[in-house]
Amino acid sequence: MSQNPEAFDYLRKEAYGYVRKCGKDRAGLSAFCRDRIEEWRSGEGVGSGLDPDAARRLANSVAEWTMRRYNPPRPKPERSREQRAACLLAAPAALEFAEEIHGKATVRAAARIAGQSKSTLGRQLNRSGIMPKRDRVIEAMPKKQRDLVRILDETQHCEGECVLRLDDLCRALWDGVTPRPGVPLPALPRSTRSTRRKRMRGYLDAVSGAGLGYRAWIIGDHVAIRRGRRFRRMKDIPLLVEDMVSCGQVREVKLPVRSAGRFWEDPWVRAYVGTLNLGCHPHPMHWEDMMPVLDFMRLAGRGLLDLSPLLPWIQRAINYWGEHDFLGALDRLAPKIEDREVRRCAWGIVGVLSALYQASGRCARDFAVIELECALSFHETLRREFPESHARVRWTQEAVFSETDDVIEALARCARLRAMEAAGEWVPPTQEDLLNYRAG
Repeated sequence: MSQNPEAFDYLRKEAYGYVRKCGKDRAGLSAFCRDRIEEWRSGEGVGSGLDPDAARRLANSVAEWTMRRYNPPRPKPERSREQRAACLLAAPAALEFAEEIHGKATVRAAARIAGQSKSTLGRQLNRSGIMPKRDRVIEAMPKKQRDLVRILDETQHCEGECVLRLDDLCRALWDGVTPRPGVPLPALPRSTRSTRRKRMRGYLDAVSGAGLGYRAWIIGDHVAIRRGRRFRRMKDIPLLVEDMVSCGQVREVKLPVRSAGRFWEDPWVRAYVGTLNLGCHPHPMHWEDMMPVLDFMRLAGRGLLDLSPLLPWIQRAINYWGEHDFLGALDRLAPKIEDREVRRCAWGIVGVLSALYQASGRCARDFAVIELECALSFHETLRREFPESHARVRWTQEAVFSETDDVIEALARCARLRAMEAAGEWVPPTQEDLLNYRAG
């Protein structure tokens, strides 16, 4: 501490202002502090008793301390988080406009249309899943490795880590099936199982070395998948697998959707059924399980375009839900969220799922149609933006959930119809059948 607090206070504030304006320039800051302390001695600090040697030491000390300890505040962003998310959603449209105007979809032309830099638009396209270079690398790979990448993209579609069962990954790659609750897969001969495991190790090593952002390690009967940054220490990988297995957070392997025209693969039909399932069982195992209700909240104007600040709080509530009380955990965590919009969305999730859970004991029609529509008024927007999906959702409400008073049975029937459609044993409603549901 300086022997002259007034001189120290004055010089400290001046040094902070210099760093905010000119950055951390050691030589420039030292000269600036010496000049300012001399001006203070001859002006405001006349009679302070600060001699030239003490003034020089004070200037050097303040300059050194400011260089080591002071970090200027970050400037406020010009756009809000939701505005940046809107630009992210509009990036694919800019690429389509570039193809219509210039005859070729290039990032440079799309950036000119969107009024952004080429690197910014390229980064937004990458986050939207439009990565031509990556797609070319995948297409050049052997078929099994290419199929494995598609499965991993569907299972872990964003940066992060997950743990999968090795046998489930093998069955998905070779047989194209995944285990379903209550429907165990037939056992395989020991030799077939051993051969597939050995080949899977080679496929995972090839995918990890292809520069696609994946790192994979086989630990016993499980596979640790890391997408994005690498693990800092290799010894953390077995600990991650052990923690995930002990907490029951092993991820289910997901197969890529092969037919976008299937009735039950419609994204909004799946979101509708998933939201009702969450209403009956509000105990998700991962934040991805919350995507159906988040999609419907965004459709109803109550959600966020950018979910990145909300998802860690959802995962934290899942990890600490205690006695199967995810809604209570999220309700207790919501007041700690600083961002007002994110906090409002977290409380919105609690309100929607609480209303659906309390109504799960009523008849299926009241639960599916009345309670969900009261909690989230999505029908008008869905009819305007996605008329085909709206007709399918209405058909599901009328033809499936109105035939039984048991919500669980209605959801189980949806799962059976989806499996039957994939196996070719169920014929979806025709366009003539859905015509009656388009206007309603």
